[in-house]
Amino acid sequence: MMNIIEKYKDTFDALEIMREMEPNIIYMHLISLGKKLQEDPLSEEKRLSKNQVTYCQFKLYVDIEDGKFKAWSDAMIASGYAYMLLDVFNSSNRTIDAKEFDILNIDELLSMNRTSGFFQMIDIMNSKIPE
Repeated sequence: MMNIIEKYKDTFDALEIMREMEPNIIYMHLISLGKKLQEDPLSEEKRLSKNQVTYCQFKLYVDIEDGKFKAWSDAMIASGYAYMLLDVFNSSNRTIDAKEFDILNIDELLSMNRTSGFFQMIDIMNSKIPE
């Protein structure tokens, strides 16, 4: 069975082919994922500094709520990569090594600041997984 990270890799590979015709296609896809994040966001009470992804240029928070990871951001692209990470982590009951995401080539898809926020969010989520 294909794991979720590989599913996202396949999607990004397909979008990469169309990038010549539509240079912003990756960001457009992340924005569409970000809209899904807003359907069930992290509650305002959990949007605390201890849950903040500080490497993100915008506000981005992540924590466990109702037995699963939830996040909230005021930026749609950050919401998009947050949605993707929630999808991966909520489908697994284990910590996930950041190296598992290397196949996505995030550093080639996102700006340096967004990449830093992406990997910091992985670290934060791993630290919140109950033992």
